[in-house]
Amino acid sequence: MRFAKSLLACGAVVATLAAGQAQAGYVVSTWGDSSVHIIAAAFTAVGSFGVGQILPNGIGTDGSTIWVGTFVDSTVRAFDFSGNLLYSWGGTGFSNLQGLDFVNGQIAIANGSEIQFRDPLTGALLNTISGPNIQSTIEGIDFDGTSIWTISDANLYAIDPLSGNTVATIANAAAGCSICQPTRSNVTC
Repeated sequence: MRFAKSLLACGAVVATLAAGQAQAGYVVSTWGDSSVHIIAAAFTAVGSFGVGQILPNGIGTDGSTIWVGTFVDSTVRAFDFSGNLLYSWGGTGFSNLQGLDFVNGQIAIANGSEIQFRDPLTGALLNTISGPNIQSTIEGIDFDGTSIWTISDANLYAIDPLSGNTVATIANAAAGCSICQPTRSNVTC
């Protein structure tokens, strides 16, 4: 099952659901209202719900559960598509949650310059990798079914999730651009 994610300006993160799923379309986490929005494939709103903390900074789904990571408290919350909180975990072993995705049955978390793989139910650390070319903080991740794409200030890297090897590097076209920088207490863009 393939999911795609886009990192958008002002803290919106989008995960694409595979075609044919009951909620085919997109799930989006947004900083401005600290919510998850479910969007149909035709880009019409299906529903939304609050995540319980400001600055949701990563989102992943397996098609039935939506995992949202928040930067402020480094917590991962799992929701169903109706917005019901199923469980949460976090805070132990990571404090710089800069991205999250569902990768091969595990939750991948961008934490500083490494990617941690955690059990989706318990948050137990299963594995950690660092790409050899990543020398700055990872600012977001996306799993395309083969590689984990990371974004840093200067480049986008495709990383093999098993070995941690960098398999492709692309210059970050947005390097040096001014973007929205919301504060923890007042989100304005």
